[in-house]
Amino acid sequence: MSVRSGSVPPSPHLIIASVRATSRSKERVFCDVCGAEIEGEPAGKGLLLWSRGEEVRVEEPALCKACAPAITAAGGTMWIDEEE
Repeated sequence: MSVRSGSVPPSPHLIIASVRATSRSKERVFCDVCGAEIEGEPAGKGLLLWSRGEEVRVEEPALCKACAPAITAAGGTMWIDEEE
């Protein structure tokens, strides 16, 4: 492969990201809170942690454009209330 003077060769990371985005867009994603179908990328993700014996399980459910900021605001106010 020859590279012209002053030109930037294509990055393999950009190609991989493009392939992943194409393959991910085929599966349907739903908001974990309200159940609405999410088109494109989720507006946010939750974080659920729980343990069973010695095993710790982690889940990051998708959130829609309406639920993500509402949950963020509710969590922020709870944190502020705890500090006072």
